[in-house]
Amino acid sequence: PATFHAQHSIPFIRSGIPVLIEKPVAASLEDARLIASETAKFGTPVAVGYCLRYMPSARKMRDFIDRRQIGCLYNIAIEIGDFLPSWRPDKNYMDTVSASAHLGGGALLELSHEIDYAHWMLGDINIRSALLSFSSELDLDVEDCADVFATTSRGEVLSLHLDFLQKSPFRQMRLVGEKGILKWDLLKNSIFSDDDLLNCVYEGSSWNRNFMYLDMLKDFERFISNKSNKCISLGEGIITLGIIKEIRSSAIAVDHRA
Repeated sequence: PATFHAQHSIPFIRSGIPVLIEKPVAASLEDARLIASETAKFGTPVAVGYCLRYMPSARKMRDFIDRRQIGCLYNIAIEIGDFLPSWRPDKNYMDTVSASAHLGGGALLELSHEIDYAHWMLGDINIRSALLSFSSELDLDVEDCADVFATTSRGEVLSLHLDFLQKSPFRQMRLVGEKGILKWDLLKNSIFSDDDLLNCVYEGSSWNRNFMYLDMLKDFERFISNKSNKCISLGEGIITLGIIKEIRSSAIAVDHRA
């Protein structure tokens, strides 16, 4: 659980043992900064497990954005929805980390992959407003839905929707630009365009999702061997936590529980 990441990782860091920390790096900025302080003091390699960056389509999507494949971006919409009780059918969802504030659950922390890749692809994110919802259906002590409205450093409009409620899993990023639209379907590991002239559709349906975990571990091995790598740094993990803290501080809570 994220609330124990500092407690569990620091003894390894102090012993000089490289650590790959599951996302989010911690449940609070205070814990994350404590990990960073110990990492700097002992010089131990530490990386964060935001595994979606190892999807081939993720790197292709970032490349399309960097190369302005559809020109200037006007609007970016990121959405993930999945029904929490279906995540671990062999367990009561109320007993899982995802459902517990004490263990660092809630949509913002559990689904922070989307916040991580948004910052990785788009740069600095400025939070404008947010809604955190608590549904009567799940009756959790953490938010089961988050809607965030933000802008990037280039002035592009970004909306994020994260929820534990959708019965049919949905995970997409949609870009609207001056030359057309790009849609990244993470469940299909594929990118679609509405403009044939761009010739930028990426299809990866034969990909196995276990590959991204294997690739992340192989990359971590390169990282601790001082070889070229794409590991997600502790600093990047702290940036994501900072964005989450900003979302919480500016959010309005909507409670639908009885």
